Amino acid sequence: MSKSSVRWLAQRVADPWWALRHPLRAQRQFREWSREPDLESVAAEAEADEVGHRIERRLSAHGWPAWSLRVVRTYDGHRYELDLGQCSADLAEQIRQDLEPVELRIVREEFPP
Repeated sequence: MSKSSVRWLAQRVADPWWALRHPLRAQRQFREWSREPDLESVAAEAEADEVGHRIERRLSAHGWPAWSLRVVRTYDGHRYELDLGQCSADLAEQIRQDLEPVELRIVREEFPP
């Protein structure tokens, strides 16, 4: 949730009847809140897009047909989970190195012998 939406909800929890006592201010505040760009979400989407593109470049170079990336929002940022199915340990390590500052968990790592 964005900071403005948390503020809006906190105000409603602190004084649930405020919007009924001040309908014009509440409507104006809600309208402003809905127009505000959520910069945290925009930055998170940009990072997730970049991570997806970097993974796609690496996997397309190896001719890897199918994969899925899942982004999970955590308290301190985002966690990325990549499902490759059955792949080699070398390919998984190359992907991790490509995304070095970003923490990546490869789901169902089933490396053939």
